[in-house]
Amino acid sequence: MVSKTYALILAAGYGTRMGPIGELIPKVLWPIFEKKILDLQVAFVRQFGIDEIFVNTHFLAEKVYAHSQSLSLKTLNESEILGTGGAIHNMAKHVNYQGRLLVLNGDQFLFFNHEFYDQLMQSLQQYDICLSTINVPKGDGYSGLKLERGHLKSIEADRYFQSNEFPTYSGVCSINLSKLKRVEGFSHFFKSVADPQEKSVKCLYGHDFEYWDFGTKARYYQSIFTLLAKPESSFYQFLKSYGAIDESKMNRQILSYHSQHPNQINLTGALIGDRSPNKIILGDQGKIVSNPRHGIRYNELVCYIEN
Repeated sequence: MVSKTYALILAAGYGTRMGPIGELIPKVLWPIFEKKILDLQVAFVRQFGIDEIFVNTHFLAEKVYAHSQSLSLKTLNESEILGTGGAIHNMAKHVNYQGRLLVLNGDQFLFFNHEFYDQLMQSLQQYDICLSTINVPKGDGYSGLKLERGHLKSIEADRYFQSNEFPTYSGVCSINLSKLKRVEGFSHFFKSVADPQEKSVKCLYGHDFEYWDFGTKARYYQSIFTLLAKPESSFYQFLKSYGAIDESKMNRQILSYHSQHPNQINLTGALIGDRSPNKIILGDQGKIVSNPRHGIRYNELVCYIEN
């Protein structure tokens, strides 16, 4: 009998790194042009023939649940934050710790192809877990992976590494669920799931994939503007194929989207009179929602690049 393959999109965070608008919109419902991040995560995962997709929720769970109804997802609400490890164990209980699991961060895209996906899954024939890794520059705030012949030995702080860049965990992995020991409640990923002292953890580096990070306000800003300027990227072409980009709204000469003003991306669905550059204007399908706590209007909350 062939075991089933599942996917878990991690989406239970508080969104505190997104600024005030993170209190209104869960990160997986932030727009990437014409679509929500969650829409695109699901479309991406379904390319690989996944049997069932789960998304975990906590903060603003009702919004994620309402949106997920049109996507045929199973939502797993956490009454208390369980951490990445706990979220994986919570999902594993629903399938009796059987099958293979693909894990993705809800606010990031590791844009890989079918060949790399097959490598992730085939690695589970020999290893308990396979982590996809990317190289990051020293000083970017990531923890690093100490590797030995492609196997994880330990997690180290940035200062441990002597080179200008080092490997880090991308947030995407494959797991043989039958190899996990059952754990209840909160737990860390590298303790209850991928502890290299207890598990055989393979690390797989993909040379041809793209990594797009939408996990902080500054990275969201950078990724959206970079996409606007790089139509040749694989992720841009994916977005275009799924209707996430309307090229009639683009003006690459002045780096604008749905706006007549330079360096301005307007994702509200309605024309905005703000002429100031270097901003992304967010909205909820064009609706204006008051937020008295911050004295702002929802569709005029702006993300500025962080210097």
